[in-house]
Amino acid sequence: MNTKPYMQAPYLMKLGRKDYMIVAGRLLWFRDVHPDGSILTDTQAIGSVIIVKASVIVDDTIIATGSATVRDGKGSSWAGREIEKAETAAIGRALAHAGYGTQFALEDMDEGDYLADSPIESQQSQSHDDAKGQLWNSLRNNKDILKRYNHQNHIANALKQYDGDVVDAGYDAIYHWLMNREMSS
Repeated sequence: MNTKPYMQAPYLMKLGRKDYMIVAGRLLWFRDVHPDGSILTDTQAIGSVIIVKASVIVDDTIIATGSATVRDGKGSSWAGREIEKAETAAIGRALAHAGYGTQFALEDMDEGDYLADSPIESQQSQSHDDAKGQLWNSLRNNKDILKRYNHQNHIANALKQYDGDVVDAGYDAIYHWLMNREMSS
């Protein structure tokens, strides 16, 4: 069982029979991994539509963005707090794009409740993607790998050169491949 607080209730909750990580949990996870990282938001109003874009930044590099929109005063759960709710949704999407909480996306989510993830299309691809997401999170949070590669983008670039399916290979094989491969200059 994962002992990180954001991997447990109240940050991880059940919607139907699926797990969902709320935005506050994603923020805690991001801060745990990148205490010096930042999240910037930009809000624009075009007529009665409010648009919020969030950018997740690590080491002065934007690693992901997410947007959310709402019509001013529309939607019972947003009424009176449109900008705050749109900002939270945009941050949630940006963090999901950066890999924080993506593995908890719901299969049949229609965004009717303004959740911040996208639906996953097939059960088989969901299982593979979940396994790939878990493998990725384990690799990018491994201190030895981070020490060798300096940044998760460098790990991701190295993994693009791996011949084969990383999920089929498994964590141990990928870890050893990353730690023993010749580094390009």
